[in-house]
Amino acid sequence: AILRTTGGGSNWSRQTSGTKQRLLGTAFSDAEHCTAVGLNGTMLRSTDGGRQWEAIPAPYLCDMLAVSHAGGGGKRKGFAVGTAGAMFLTEDGGLTWTSPPLATRQYLNGVSFADRNTGTAVGSWGAIVRTTDGGDVWTSQNSGTSNWIVGVCFTAPDTGTAVGEKGTILRSTDGGTQWTMQSSGVATWLYNVCSTHANTRTIVGQDGVILR
Repeated sequence: AILRTTGGGSNWSRQTSGTKQRLLGTAFSDAEHCTAVGLNGTMLRSTDGGRQWEAIPAPYLCDMLAVSHAGGGGKRKGFAVGTAGAMFLTEDGGLTWTSPPLATRQYLNGVSFADRNTGTAVGSWGAIVRTTDGGDVWTSQNSGTSNWIVGVCFTAPDTGTAVGEKGTILRSTDGGTQWTMQSSGVATWLYNVCSTHANTRTIVGQDGVILR
């Protein structure tokens, strides 16, 4: 299902996606262009702000779990990530996708780009990988946990938050060189984190948990 709002969330309308596959992630490259990803290699693209959607061929068949378009002037560039380290790259706003070399064999559950060159992906058993050259090279980072990490958000190249199972919240202010465990006060899965301001984070999780 795809729901769309133009009233700041006060009203939502269901859009026709054209697929029965489960959709797991969306990302806008600008106000009109959006990518949605899901199970069995599902990739959808909208060019009218999410009103209509078309299927886009994936480089190969796998479950795609998250997608992020680069910030700044590079918003037509983006990455989608998924099972067994799957990673797809677009440089035309989601119209076509290629598959760069794998950064890890772990599941990649979340990805966030702070600008065109700087991105972080998180995954199973505490896996975190980071690029500073637009995705040509990815390096592994030490998360300090073996818990699965499923969501990540960087508000600037050096400042980010990652969340996952057992109430895991990790924070970095040096681009992931060091990750510090934060107290969440919950023991449930935390699924995603987002931010609209440098000092504000909202986290959503299992059983209706919302942290801010």
